[in-house]
Amino acid sequence: MNSLISLTDTELRYPGAPATMPPVLGPLTLDIPAASDGPSVLGLAGRNGAGKSTLLGLIAGQLRPTAGSVEVGGREAFDDPDVLRTVSLTGVDVDYPAAWPVSTVLLTAARRFPQWDAATATRLREAFDVAPATAYGDLSRGQRSAVGIIVGLASRTPVTLLDEPYVGLDAQGRRLLSRELLALEEPRTVILATHQLADLERTVSRLLVLDRGQLTHDLDPAELGERFIRVTGSATRVDAVLTALRHTGTGEVLSHREMAGAARAELDLGTLTDATALRPTLAEVLTEPLSTEDAVVQLTGGEL
Repeated sequence: MNSLISLTDTELRYPGAPATMPPVLGPLTLDIPAASDGPSVLGLAGRNGAGKSTLLGLIAGQLRPTAGSVEVGGREAFDDPDVLRTVSLTGVDVDYPAAWPVSTVLLTAARRFPQWDAATATRLREAFDVAPATAYGDLSRGQRSAVGIIVGLASRTPVTLLDEPYVGLDAQGRRLLSRELLALEEPRTVILATHQLADLERTVSRLLVLDRGQLTHDLDPAELGERFIRVTGSATRVDAVLTALRHTGTGEVLSHREMAGAARAELDLGTLTDATALRPTLAEVLTEPLSTEDAVVQLTGGEL
């Protein structure tokens, strides 16, 4: 497999942190192959503080790992000039000088990225309704997100990292970003770190879930509806489903609640995607697939 991004036993710790304190991220091993026939769009999900922005910073070569390695295109990522040209990292918290007008932000990006697409930048700036003369410091949070999206997509870098691109966007802006991602044609790898998981369901082909600095799940969103389900019914019938699931030796009960003789449970069927062994008991309860957002909330132990 032709690897584009490779992390091996990677850790990042705060400088001076005691050895007894867990790392901010890792140890983490991850391989992302190069996109060949077309774009590859990945989602990165997790609660606040899970390590999403840290992981993106390592891939972008802006952070040095304290253990292990991070390679992009076979080169050590940290502070490597070729990697810095290969990877764009943008987001609402990637600051530009407050006095710079938007036009200067885009001009600076054009000088940095050799494959910059000026026509795409202009089209997106107009679509997001961001005035070129407005100072960056005067933009709303949603407009700053839009500028980050414009820079990221117009950069046409082989690796495009969008850190919380949906922050502050209205419904039209979120739909515009989704349409742009679905319309990508050139081979490039896009990674979106976001809490807006409902917006990822149609756009990503791979979903990485971080929890407390660990990569806990690497999922195919197309399989989520088969793997993660909610069952509702009488307490007796739901208990029968849970018992049958435990007897299969696979899968997991993510949550279970009872009230006044009724019960509801969220289940991860694991590799038992066809649920053959559970069909008799599942037939006695109401079943529904979990949304991507609900599934990730359950996997990370609470609200995102």
